[in-house]
Amino acid sequence: MNRRNMVNRGKQTMPACSGRRSVAVVRHNISLEKCIPISSIGRAETYMSLHTRKDKAPQNKDVEDKIRNYMAEHPESQATSVNDALTKEN
Repeated sequence: MNRRNMVNRGKQTMPACSGRRSVAVVRHNISLEKCIPISSIGRAETYMSLHTRKDKAPQNKDVEDKIRNYMAEHPESQATSVNDALTKEN
């Protein structure tokens, strides 16, 4: 299993920048910053937070711009579903 995990990690093109913080902790921090319930945080917002460096620079500016543009054009995609901003390719 260790070898398989090493191979899969090597395939990642954009690993998360969150370090040891879990996705749940990142979502909790977003909810505290924005004073909104965790249930209203979408996958796109979580993704962008996970892939932002400590200096607040996005890991890949093009991908973040595509997600933001899609979310602006399709506000209904901010809810977590099969048609949200992360499942669409521009």
